[in-house]
Amino acid sequence: RSEWFKGNKCLDIGCNAGFLTMSMAYKFKCASMLGIDCDAALIAQARRVKKGIRWPSSSLSSSSSEQSGNATAQNASGSAATKVYFSQQDFVKECPPEPETPMYDTITCLSVSKWVHLNHGDDGIRTLFRRCFNLLKDGGLLILEPQPWRSYHRRRNLTPEVRRNFEKIKITPDMFQNETLPSVGFSRVECLGSPANVSRGFRRPMLLCHKGQPRNVDNEKM
Repeated sequence: RSEWFKGNKCLDIGCNAGFLTMSMAYKFKCASMLGIDCDAALIAQARRVKKGIRWPSSSLSSSSSEQSGNATAQNASGSAATKVYFSQQDFVKECPPEPETPMYDTITCLSVSKWVHLNHGDDGIRTLFRRCFNLLKDGGLLILEPQPWRSYHRRRNLTPEVRRNFEKIKITPDMFQNETLPSVGFSRVECLGSPANVSRGFRRPMLLCHKGQPRNVDNEKM
C-alpha cells in the first residue's frame, strides 16, 4: 500500500536482482530505497538493470551516484523524487554496526526468512528480526513474507550445513507472528493475508509488524 512507502526511507532485504525493489520505490514514490543482497552477482545485475530502465513520468539521473550503481528518479520539474541504491551485504553475518539513531520508516523482507533460517538457524532468524526492529524508526513498519515450514523440507538437504541447521530449528514460521517478532520488540503484528495476483507458489500470508505506536493504517488485506 502506498502509504507504507510514499515519502519514506525504505530498506529491502534480500532484493535479488532488484526488479521488485525498483518497482516499489518508483511506484510508491519512496524518498529513498536501499536494496541489499548477499549475492554479489545479483547486486551487479540490479545495478545494470537500473541503468537501463526508464520509469513512466520519471527519468534516471546521470550523476556520479548512478555510475556507481545508484540512481535518482526525477519528476517532471527535474527535482529529485526517489533515490535507489543497491549494496552487497549479508544482513545477518556482515551487517554494519547498527546506528545509534534508527534509520528507516519501512523495511521489506520478502521470501527471505527461510534462507536466513536454513543458513543461520534460530539465532539467525532472531538476529534478522532484531536488526530490523533496531533499524526502524518509532512507528516504523516491517513487511515480512515468511515462507511456510513445508517449504523448508524441500530444501533441507541443500548442503550438509543446511541439513544440520534444519535439524536444530525450534522456531517454526507459525511462531513468528505471536512469539518471535513480539519477543524482539514489535508491538503489533498483523496478518495481511495472501496476495491474489501472484502465482500459487508465492501466495503466502504477509505480516505487517509495527514498532511502537502503529501508523494510521487499517487491516485491509493486500
